[in-house]
Amino acid sequence: MEKTTLYIAGDVHRRLQELAKREKRPQAQLIREALAEYIAARSAPWPSSAGLGEDGEIRGSQVKDWLRSHWQPR
Repeated sequence: MEKTTLYIAGDVHRRLQELAKREKRPQAQLIREALAEYIAARSAPWPSSAGLGEDGEIRGSQVKDWLRSHWQPR
């Protein structure tokens, strides 16, 4: 595990403290989990060709919704 320092807004820090106290968990653990979820959701960009064509079954504007419902993250 690596160590880093970050600055967060005062209101976010207060809410983080309250959440940590309520859940009886360290703030660092909450931050690690939140960052992991955020990065996982954004790590794989959509192919640049997604949504460019239609095949009679799926319109280009529906491709992202179809991918979300049919493909599972690895």
